[in-house]
Amino acid sequence: MIRHGVKRVRTTAEQLALKKKREAIKITEYRGLVDRVNASRAQGCYNLAALDLTTQLLTWNPEYYTIWNYRREIFTEGLFPTLPDLSSSDLATKLDSVQAVLDADLHFIEARLKQSPKCYWIWNHRKWCLGRSPQPNWAREMKLVGMILEYDERNYHGWEYRRYVVRQHEAALIKALDSQSELDAMVKIDQIKSNLLRTEFAYTTKKINKNFSNFSAWHNRAKLMPQLLSNQTSIALSRKKQDEQVTVDPRFSLVHDPLAFLRAEIEFIRQAIFTDPDDQSAWLYHRWLITSPRAICSGPAANLPGALPLLPLGSTLMTHDEEIDMVKCEIESIGELYDYEPDSKWCIYGLIFFNVYLVKTLEGQRAVDFTAEFQEDIRSKLHKLIELDPLRAGQYRDWESSIFSN
Repeated sequence: MIRHGVKRVRTTAEQLALKKKREAIKITEYRGLVDRVNASRAQGCYNLAALDLTTQLLTWNPEYYTIWNYRREIFTEGLFPTLPDLSSSDLATKLDSVQAVLDADLHFIEARLKQSPKCYWIWNHRKWCLGRSPQPNWAREMKLVGMILEYDERNYHGWEYRRYVVRQHEAALIKALDSQSELDAMVKIDQIKSNLLRTEFAYTTKKINKNFSNFSAWHNRAKLMPQLLSNQTSIALSRKKQDEQVTVDPRFSLVHDPLAFLRAEIEFIRQAIFTDPDDQSAWLYHRWLITSPRAICSGPAANLPGALPLLPLGSTLMTHDEEIDMVKCEIESIGELYDYEPDSKWCIYGLIFFNVYLVKTLEGQRAVDFTAEFQEDIRSKLHKLIELDPLRAGQYRDWESSIFSN
């Protein structure tokens, strides 16, 4: 039999018996190692020999989270306390020793990540090491996670870790600032945040252009959008405190025209939808983009003279009528796609969702006010969804009930 272009070779009884014998030997070795590690922990051993045992076991099975806990105990209860004492040595010597121990473990973890890039416990332990490192190298961490996301661009562990590294890197850069005044500090902080935001937003664009189905990249983009539209708040507030003229500094403004930015983003997501109408990740981001919360950035800075409009995505950036026109435009665009893809589940879903959103949320109609034509159109599309996706028939019937209830 040939599957996926590779001929399947039959295994003889002799080969199968030999394979089982080898597996039995490995199982015996593994169980013996587990027993030695557990005995070491029970005896309160927190020395280098115990660390070596955990290294062997975690190399074999990085999913054994209890052993990661024991490894951390070895560091905190055994190795760190035995490093040069502060009473007999300077602080720098001890910190260098701690750094050396943690750097060695980070190197060990890196090898495990290549082996099991979706193991929770490895990522968790790496964060633990960096959190206790006197001098964490965040640039190195960005390179590492970039390499992992090149290998698997939809690894959600990698994306979550990237957000963590960016936050920590930002905090480290801000902590290292040498500012002459509060205003100077606020300006520099916004510059740091702006530079990181630019880099991360461009990174999501790069990943999405490479693969429109990258849900993790779309998700990260949604997290960045509110920050892109609110990064000038601290500058405006600081200048108000200093009784200075509040003006917009273009160096720190990522979005000079928020409404144009929104329209460009809508056009960007349309390209993804038209390229692959059956990919749900683009549709979910599209729905979020059009109907996201009205006040992503609200607060005292929003109304300061000279500050950019900070209420994005269909709120004060446009009138209510303009918002209605925007949704109608999306319905028309999806309708054009529907003419070419009449059996696209997500296309039909989008038409139902935005039509109902328009009449119920934006126009404030109740179900009793729906026209007969509207009701017939929505019901027919819902029934078609049930035909195309019978596994979710109950969900669609429940949706129908909620649409036509007051």
